[in-house]
Amino acid sequence: MNKLVALQVSGDSFLLRRDDRNILVDGGYGSGALIAALSSPSVALNYLHIVVCTHADKDHAGGLTDLLDKSSVRVGEFWLPGAWSDSLPELLKSPHLVVDALVAELDDFILEEARDRHQSEDEYEEDDKFELRVHARIAEERRKIQREFRGDVVRAEPEQRDDEAGLVWLKEQAANLELDAVNDAASAKAFSRGRRLIRYRASTQQLDQQWSAFWVSLIDTAERIRKIAVQAIRHNVKVRWFDFGEFAKTLQASGGEPDLLVPLNAVELVVPPPPISGMMYMARLTPVNEECLVLLSPSNKWTDDLGVVFTGDSPLGDGPNYSRSLLDWLPKPQPWVVATAPHHGSESNAVAYAHLERITTVVLWLRSGGSSKHPGPTYRNLSPGRRGCTHCPHRNLEREVAEVQLSDSFSWPVFRVRAHDCSC
Repeated sequence: MNKLVALQVSGDSFLLRRDDRNILVDGGYGSGALIAALSSPSVALNYLHIVVCTHADKDHAGGLTDLLDKSSVRVGEFWLPGAWSDSLPELLKSPHLVVDALVAELDDFILEEARDRHQSEDEYEEDDKFELRVHARIAEERRKIQREFRGDVVRAEPEQRDDEAGLVWLKEQAANLELDAVNDAASAKAFSRGRRLIRYRASTQQLDQQWSAFWVSLIDTAERIRKIAVQAIRHNVKVRWFDFGEFAKTLQASGGEPDLLVPLNAVELVVPPPPISGMMYMARLTPVNEECLVLLSPSNKWTDDLGVVFTGDSPLGDGPNYSRSLLDWLPKPQPWVVATAPHHGSESNAVAYAHLERITTVVLWLRSGGSSKHPGPTYRNLSPGRRGCTHCPHRNLEREVAEVQLSDSFSWPVFRVRAHDCSC
C-alpha cells in the first residue's frame, strides 16, 4: 500500500512508502525518538532505501545524526545538500579549527551588522524578527559569493551517473582519519568547547543572548553535518548530492529518480560543488530556509495515486517577500498531491501555499513539528478537510502518527488520514 506517514517525533520527519520503497525525508530533533518511531508496531521498518536531509536545521537533521550508529536500521542512500561541501572537508579533518574560526568571526560580524543598521547594542528585537533578518543578510551574502566564485560542476545526468562517486568524494575528505570512538570523542570535545566559550561570554554580559544563541546554533549545525557525513562513511552508504546554488543559476531542477522522487529546487551533481575559499564559516553554516530541498514524488496516472510534495522549510520562492515562484519551470503540472505544510505552517512561509497551488491541486496539507506559534493564520484558514496535524499546540493534544493513504481502488483519488482533526 502506498502511503505517507508523518512520524510522531518533534520536528519534521516524513516516511513515504511507495512501490515497495521506503523513503525517509528528515528525522526531527533527535535520533532516539526517530528510532522509536521507525520501530513502532505501526511502522516496523529496519531498512530505508533513501534518506533525505533537506537542510541542516536541528528540527530536520537532528534525528539523522545517530540513526545508523545507534540502531539496527540500514540505509541504501543518503540524499544531502550540496552546500555542505563548503564546510565538510575542514569539519571532517579539523573540527576544532572550524570552531575556532566561528568564534573569531563573531565580533567582526556583530559590529558590522550593528553599524549597518545604526542600532544600539541594547535595542530589543523579537527573536523571530532577529532570526529572519540575520538569515536574510547571510543568504544575500552567500548568493553573491556563490555567483562570483563557485567553480565548475558536473550534473548527474543519466549517462554520467556514478552511484559510487558521491561517497568516494566524502571518503576522500576523510582520508587517513580513523573515524572511531576516539575520533568521535575528540570532535565532540571541540564542539562542546566552542559552545562553552560563547555561553561564557553571554553569562559575563560580553555578548547578548540573541547573538549567543545564534552562534551556538552554528556550532550545533556544524556538528550535525559532520555526524551525518561520518555515518555515511562508517556504514558505507551511497551519497547523492543535490545543490540549490546550481539550480538558482537556471531555475531548472534535475536528477533524482524520475518516477519515485525528484528535486524541485535543486540539481543533482556527480560530486558536490567545490568549496569556496574565503567564505566565512558563519555564511557556510547558517541554514537558509529558501535553500531547503523541496522534493516531489510524482502521482501515477495509471493507478490514480496521489503525488507528494515535501516542502520542508522552503517558501517555494525567492526575491522580495519570496514572491517569485521557484516552481514555474515544471514542464507538466501534477494533477493531485498531498503536501507537507511549509515550515510547520509558519506564517513566514505563507506565500508557499499560493506558489504550489498555482501548479497543482493540493488535496491535503499535512503539518508536523513547529512551536506554540504554529500554525499561522494562512494554514488555519484552510478548510479543515484539507489539513491534518500530528499534534496541536493550541489544544494540548498528544503527538501521534498522521497517515495518508495515497491510492485506492476507486477511479477518483481517495485518501484517508489518521491524525488529529485540525480545527484550531
